[in-house]
Amino acid sequence: VHLGREVVMFRNLRIGMRLGVGFALMVLFMVGVGGAGWMGVSKQSATAQHIVDQDVAYMSAISSARYQLMVLRRFEKDMLINFANADKVKDYKKKWDESRIHVKELLQAAGKYAPNPEAQKKVEGIATALGRYDTTVGQLSKAILSGDIRSASEGNQRLEAAKQDVHAIETLIGELFQDVNKRIEALKPGLVAAEQNLSLQLVTTLVVAILAAIAFAIWITRTITRPLNEAVGVAQRVAAGDLTSKVEVKSKDETGMLLQALQDMNASLVKIVGEVRSSADALSSASQQVSSTAQS
Repeated sequence: VHLGREVVMFRNLRIGMRLGVGFALMVLFMVGVGGAGWMGVSKQSATAQHIVDQDVAYMSAISSARYQLMVLRRFEKDMLINFANADKVKDYKKKWDESRIHVKELLQAAGKYAPNPEAQKKVEGIATALGRYDTTVGQLSKAILSGDIRSASEGNQRLEAAKQDVHAIETLIGELFQDVNKRIEALKPGLVAAEQNLSLQLVTTLVVAILAAIAFAIWITRTITRPLNEAVGVAQRVAAGDLTSKVEVKSKDETGMLLQALQDMNASLVKIVGEVRSSADALSSASQQVSSTAQS
């Protein structure tokens, strides 16, 4: 009932207003297609942004930490090689401390961007092992400067315990690299699926919008052409002398007004023809009476 009432109300709209409503709906369809595309692109962008902000930053921190670990090992060996020169030992120890601070900052960044608790635990394990390595190297430099170590081989023996920590750090960093690579690889199918879903969503929305626009355009066209065709038929029958046409006015728009005018014109013509016939009949009767009187 409500739908039929709404259809009647729409038919009563002026043609210009009706076409305006159709154009507005077309715009809404276009906005819908654009909105669907924007949502899909936003989702893709959010995923890519997450990879850049989180995973890439995490991998960069881990990679830099690995490099700085090699730098620490180099300065460590330089202290052993130059154990007889106190100034060089102090200089390399200073460089070692600076690199150690940098590694600490990198590990803090890696912990911030760690993708899961397991990775966070590995980063903490690296920091713990690095702390022990730091303590051992500090003791080594003091022993060299105090003269307790008289050869590079003796100093190297002092570092045996630290070597296990260094190996543990290298192992954990390697595992973190593998984990983040696996994570990025795991994201690829999701990105491909999201792209396919976006394409399907856009195509579906576009097809629905086009079909709806075609259906609505046909419906609007029929609401205009049907009354016009009916008006043309009435006019043609009247022109042929048929005044018995029945005109039905179903709307209040321009076509309805045209049909109402044709209905009024048809009724007026019927009235005029009736009056003409009545006058002709009266004139014929009067003529007969005059003729009868003349003959008598």
